[in-house]
Amino acid sequence: MPQSVFPLRFEEDSIRRALKEVSEQTGVSMNRLAQEAIAVQLRFATRVLEARMQETIGDLRGYRGEWSDREIRAFAHAEVEHPDPVEGRMVEETEADPFGSVARFADTVE
Repeated sequence: MPQSVFPLRFEEDSIRRALKEVSEQTGVSMNRLAQEAIAVQLRFATRVLEARMQETIGDLRGYRGEWSDREIRAFAHAEVEHPDPVEGRMVEETEADPFGSVARFADTVE
């Protein structure tokens, strides 16, 4: 299996010194110790993140939003009262098209 190189910089020199000391005392390379410590931390972090995602998925599956008539009216009013800055519009093929997007999509349906 090919190995990749990843330079590891320590913000605190005391961590590097401790890693070197443990390496010398145990006979395990600094590289191996660092890899094992990172692996442990990543397994922990992965479990925490997975639990958060599962909780969010459960919340989403359990969500049964209900809109009151007042909320529906407020939403409809906002749709017509305020312009939508990202609303799409039809463009003609002759309009400025610096990226060629219009030409790519023009007449694609035959």
